[in-house]
Amino acid sequence: MPKSAMMKVSQIATLSGVLLLSGCAGSGSFWSTLSPMNWFGSSIIAKATGVGGITSLTPMKADTIKEQLDNRYTIRSGMQTEQGEIVTVFQGINDNEVKIEVIGPENGNVSRIIVSDPKIATEWGTKIGSQFSDIYEKAFGSCKLGELVKDQPTVECVAPESSNIIYSFNGKWQGPEGLMPPDDELKSWEVSQIIWKK
Repeated sequence: MPKSAMMKVSQIATLSGVLLLSGCAGSGSFWSTLSPMNWFGSSIIAKATGVGGITSLTPMKADTIKEQLDNRYTIRSGMQTEQGEIVTVFQGINDNEVKIEVIGPENGNVSRIIVSDPKIATEWGTKIGSQFSDIYEKAFGSCKLGELVKDQPTVECVAPESSNIIYSFNGKWQGPEGLMPPDDELKSWEVSQIIWKK
């Protein structure tokens, strides 16, 4: 094929491609079909106002909790005592593991959510596994000792962006029980849970 003919064919192909793409861009339904959000589902985000679709106004009902978490978990219900009061706990199960716990009075609204699912991040990008040094320069003013987990201490820190979000950190600490680890020790500790409270 002559060179000039080949150039014309190439130009036509390029022009067709441009027209095809511009035609697609004008079709919202086409792009919404191809959107990664539709392939995999939108992410559940922990925010100052709640987790996923759950807020402080969400009633403690299993069906509602399941729906507000995009039906991603098998919901198991139970009861526990907190500060002398009995509360309802809905556990979101996936891969035979508890990934999220939603807590509140039996006939009331959600008061606390404990996130252990690494697929859930905060609106500021913090997630399970984020290091202390990525969020804080020092513990003073933001953190306190939590409970022992598997004989290892935890440190709970209020998120810099919102007092409704608390990060629970786990790590190794050989110091005396009841003493806050120094900042140099804490810097490599990782977020093990994201806790929302109203």
